[in-house]
Amino acid sequence: MAEKEGGVAAKGHQEGLKMAISLLEEFGLPLGLLPLADVIEVGFVRSTGYMWIVQKKKVEHNFKIASKTMSYDTDIKGYVSKKQIRKLKGVKAKELMLWPPVNEITIDDPPTGKIHFKSLAGITKTFPVEAFAAVPKNTLNSRRNGLAHQRAISPPFQPALLRWAPQFAKPNLVDAGPFCNAISVNNRLLACK
Repeated sequence: MAEKEGGVAAKGHQEGLKMAISLLEEFGLPLGLLPLADVIEVGFVRSTGYMWIVQKKKVEHNFKIASKTMSYDTDIKGYVSKKQIRKLKGVKAKELMLWPPVNEITIDDPPTGKIHFKSLAGITKTFPVEAFAAVPKNTLNSRRNGLAHQRAISPPFQPALLRWAPQFAKPNLVDAGPFCNAISVNNRLLACK
């Protein structure tokens, strides 16, 4: 509990998800890095960088571009700073039949387009950053005659990377492929419905 001292917390799924997204954006991390469901609380201590996430149930997600299945426990915590999360707890990556914990996630600075996942054993796996992005680069809303039109979404789109978090703008329902309809807010593809 001492780690949370002086922290700010957002309770509830909508507010917690909104805070998680803003933290990922602020520190230059991909928005699809933490696929969360049924968020109870998200918190952050600015002075230390300590971040915690509590969700109702464990989430397993397959990142197709990286061919990697990740597991996100009900309690996730770590220290976030520019383009990295250190001392990470609650995240595991499937390797063959094992689930080794991921201890650190870093993105190259200056940017090379690579993201690195390091385990407690010191083993590092590297993937393209785009594999963990929630918003495809070619997904843009355009307005014609007052109607929102959605450009085609590229096959690498990962459905349900982030659950719906209401923003201050009106959401648009868009087609995101054969498995989901997506919700787009402020030209950002946020979730499958």
